[in-house]
Amino acid sequence: MGEVTVSPQERLFDAVSAINEVAEELTRRLQTEECTEGVDLTDGHNVAQIIQGVGFMFLAMWLIFANNSKVAVAQKAPLEQRHNICATISTAVALFSGFFNILQLTAIDDFDLPGRTNNFTLNLSRPVEWILTCPIMQLKLVVLAGSRVPSYRRFMMPLISVAVLLCGTASMFTGDALRFAWYGFGLSLASIMFYHNALQIKENSEGEESFLHGDSDFRKLSLCLILTWFPFPMWFSLSVEGFGVITDGFIIEMGWVVLNIVSKFVFIIWLQRMKMVHQRKVESTRELYGLSASDDMTEGDLKQKAISVGTHGGVKAENYGLGQGEEAESEVKQCS
Repeated sequence: MGEVTVSPQERLFDAVSAINEVAEELTRRLQTEECTEGVDLTDGHNVAQIIQGVGFMFLAMWLIFANNSKVAVAQKAPLEQRHNICATISTAVALFSGFFNILQLTAIDDFDLPGRTNNFTLNLSRPVEWILTCPIMQLKLVVLAGSRVPSYRRFMMPLISVAVLLCGTASMFTGDALRFAWYGFGLSLASIMFYHNALQIKENSEGEESFLHGDSDFRKLSLCLILTWFPFPMWFSLSVEGFGVITDGFIIEMGWVVLNIVSKFVFIIWLQRMKMVHQRKVESTRELYGLSASDDMTEGDLKQKAISVGTHGGVKAENYGLGQGEEAESEVKQCS
């Protein structure tokens, strides 16, 4: 018996028919079966996926920080190294923010807030994202300021940030009377946090700058954080999560999206700009003295060379961001 020959046209027809049958079956199921709105935590598969996702997230966090200098050492390091560490931390902030925003697409983080007349559902991933990223942003400011800022701020500023966010979260999950108390306590802590952000401007400049005047990049970055974070408690109080002035769920979520994107994007991009400007100054100094990229000379060596030549040969080290500064061998003040 001879084998039956199937033409290419017939194979294509069979493949298209199979695809149509699968599509029809999928359509039928979507139309007839009820979609589950929650995540069944008794299902072993769902629990395994949650554990796996959280595990990989903490693995990424550990790798990022394990491959950088300790924060205590970083605060006393030269400016170039502090910029590199802050840039790495910014990468962690962006990754965590992206992960938790994608997680909000699922039902795993949906919680109905008590005492709300319109049954508002909270995506818990949003406050969790802030609790994990906002303290890190405060830590970056302390590291970037260097040894002029007291070392205890490495712990104090992130902890105050966490406390503010925990008060806000507690306010969402409590009744009407206690909700006001949690909100007021969190707002008081936020005021203390912003006061110390402004104080660090003065400390970093050794009294030459303040919240109201100055032109250094550190001051601009600090003002960026204060001005973009301040609207958060205001929007919280207006939303259903706060006192219910605004009840439209779409408007509330879009407000959080705009505030979150503006605050993180502006802060991280401005910090990256500071790093790139300083790198260009260091590279210009190397070229000025005829040094190649392969020459092993640290920023501290360049600073000393710039000061020496500046004293005797008319080259000003400050013009290249390498003037005398704090005892951590950093800049005088980085001005744009």
